Amino acid sequence: MIQTLDGLIAFLRRFHSYDAAGDSFVVPPEFPPALATFYAELGGLIDVEPTAGNQHRAPLAAQDAFTPLDRIKYVDNMVEFACENQGNWSARCSFDHADGNVYSNAAEAWGEGDGFEPVCDSLAHFITTLSLQEAVMSCPHLVSVQTEKLDAAIDAALPPLWLDGHFVYGEPTHNFYHNAQLDLIAMNWGGIWLGSHNPSFRELVKPDVGLTVIQ
Repeated sequence: MIQTLDGLIAFLRRFHSYDAAGDSFVVPPEFPPALATFYAELGGLIDVEPTAGNQHRAPLAAQDAFTPLDRIKYVDNMVEFACENQGNWSARCSFDHADGNVYSNAAEAWGEGDGFEPVCDSLAHFITTLSLQEAVMSCPHLVSVQTEKLDAAIDAALPPLWLDGHFVYGEPTHNFYHNAQLDLIAMNWGGIWLGSHNPSFRELVKPDVGLTVIQ
């Protein structure tokens, strides 16, 4: 399981086959340490743009998105570093805390809140949940399965990768599982999603489970 930000970065480098050699990113000094480390180590992935028609999904901007360094906003002594894919909400963190709260106006976009409210008490935790969500949703081979139980979906071992992930909902909503041999991440959030760089995992989806191919 992923337990630290360094562990997350190592996992994402492997999963996305990302080699940071030659990349050079000057991270603004006001970034809190967790955000600075993430952008310094994975800035090249953050900069990847999606292509027309979803022929290529950006590794960190497929569903929601980390903001590239050259588009970062500073508002009310906070760094605005992530957003919903249509701009309906964004996420911010304070300059003043090494691993403090993340704030979002997502609830307001749904008609349930008022401005920016705390949604996660750890910036590193929020980064982990968002980046794993995007890892799944950016996969070149992505399916959703019509079952509520992950073990009923696929004949493959899926050890936990990241559980009870907090995002913009103010409560744990995301669970992730990983099969290294299949290069597969399973996500349980709003249904069950299976994403991989290897299409062979589809052969292991149980025949009585409905499957929708996304990509």
